[in-house]
Amino acid sequence: MNKIENAVINDIKGWSKEVLEIPNSHLSGLKACPYAETAWRDNKVDVLTGVNIDDLKSAICSFNPAKKDMIIWTTFNLKSYDVWDRWITKWNKKNAKNDLHLMLFHPDYPPEEGEDYLLDNNWQSSVDDYVMVFIQSLKALNKASVALEGVGYYRKFPTHIFETLVLERRRLENGYG
Repeated sequence: MNKIENAVINDIKGWSKEVLEIPNSHLSGLKACPYAETAWRDNKVDVLTGVNIDDLKSAICSFNPAKKDMIIWTTFNLKSYDVWDRWITKWNKKNAKNDLHLMLFHPDYPPEEGEDYLLDNNWQSSVDDYVMVFIQSLKALNKASVALEGVGYYRKFPTHIFETLVLERRRLENGYG
């Protein structure tokens, strides 16, 4: 692992600890990601870096949901948000039957209004801007979202965010991409 990869891994772990893993007042005291802390602790997350779509495809092929909860693939190849979003949306629709799902985080598309649970913090990245693509099992994501919905996790989410984060994934799994 090189110096840049280590810096990115430490940056992502810092974001997770300081933003995702702490009780969040915007989510009735629940964590922004109730599963992150356990996944890191149990070594269920891999962080890989790459340059282009071929590197992302290799990371996708290496994902084994029996061993890991997710791969976070990163790149400094920022391209435009729209380019990445189109590719990932198309890939998700085409590959839902393979029980894989990609979620994009791009610096040109920061959290928006209604996503205060991600904005209301003091965390600052220590690395130049980079793209993150979360590679996960679609079935596991949907199962987790049903459990979270049952405890009221999504009550404070704006409708459009719940629609795009949760319901869209459920439709993909059910073949309505």
